[in-house]
Order: sequence, then C-alpha cells, then structure tokens
Amino acid sequence: MAAPSFTPVAAIVVSKKRRALLDALRRAGATSAGRAVPLAQAGIEPSMLLEIQKLRGVVVDAGGDRFYLDEAAEAQAAAGRKVVAAVLIAAIVVMLLLSFARG
Repeated sequence: MAAPSFTPVAAIVVSKKRRALLDALRRAGATSAGRAVPLAQAGIEPSMLLEIQKLRGVVVDAGGDRFYLDEAAEAQAAAGRKVVAAVLIAAIVVMLLLSFARG
C-alpha cells in the first residue's frame, strides 16, 4: 500500500492562509490604491504567500510601503483556481472510468 500523501492537506492550509491574508487587507479597508495601508497595520507579516499574491497582482504595492487588495485580480485568480480544480476532477473521473473499463 502506498504511503499517504499530504498534498491535499497542504493545499487546504495554503488556501486558509491565502484567505486570512486577503481578509486582513479587507478588514483594514485596503481595497483600493487610495485606501492602501502598511502591511503591519493590516497585521500581515512578510511571507512567500504574500510575495506570490503580489506577483499575481492580487496584492498591489501602492508605494510608500502601502499595499491594497485588488478585488478584480482576486476574482480572476479565483476563477482560474476553479478551472484548474475542474480540470483535475475531470482527469480523475476519466482515469477512474478507464480503470473500471479495463477491469
């Protein structure tokens, strides 16, 4: 029997941390360039997850060490995550169907 994989658990942990990061910016009211805040004011520590969100354009540097959440970019990223999830589920279904068809 194969060893259990922790990949689903890791995905859940990352998802929760991403939501917490974005919710912190929302609670701080940092949802536009004019309302950008320092990360410390939002209770956010520098992290790899933050850097990834910045690269994706979800968290935007407004200058002066102030950041905000771009809700439109987050909606686009969420849509992309849903597409990836749908493709993965479809691939699993196809693999299961082929497995059952072979006996």
